[in-house]
Amino acid sequence: MPLWFMPRKATPSPSAPPTQTRLAIPEGPDIDVRVGVDVSCTPAEVWALVRPAEKAWIVDPDVDRCFKAPGTPDGVGEIQVFISVPHAVTGQRRVTAVEVLVEVPERYAKIRSLTEVGVSSEMEYRLSASDFGTFLEIRSTKDYTPTAGRSRSDSVRAYIDKEMKRCTQQWEDYLQRVKSVLETAAVAENAASTQRPAGS
Repeated sequence: MPLWFMPRKATPSPSAPPTQTRLAIPEGPDIDVRVGVDVSCTPAEVWALVRPAEKAWIVDPDVDRCFKAPGTPDGVGEIQVFISVPHAVTGQRRVTAVEVLVEVPERYAKIRSLTEVGVSSEMEYRLSASDFGTFLEIRSTKDYTPTAGRSRSDSVRAYIDKEMKRCTQQWEDYLQRVKSVLETAAVAENAASTQRPAGS
């Protein structure tokens, strides 16, 4: 499951559908991003792609290796590890890990980052049946804790605003890849099932 305060006032993003986004800049340097997309597949099919750590590489081109940490339970308490592709210049890889805090199979999951420094970061995945198939929403919240020498100044707020936009774009791109992978697979499967057998 790749790497997400209620807003004072949230307005729809001007971005084109089907992705829906809400942003909020509160009093402190916190981030709340919600992004959603309709997918023409069942919740079970969507869950089967976004839930297992081992499938993260399919929808995240930055992921090279991904796995459930050995010795951790399935579901709540599970730790998932993601290793990035080598950096184009330095050749270095990034290692990130998340822990599953809450899970309702095929409906909801809440996870937290274990590797981001100086920030409390949590993500929520919500799946609900819709007329289109499934509405998948991701909520990412980040709470930046000021340290000695780092005040909640205008420069920090500017950074938070920039980071909010970056997170929004990141998750919008992720959801569009999820949608593309699942719907392309569904079309291919449907075509195969309706194809006339050879010789008929």
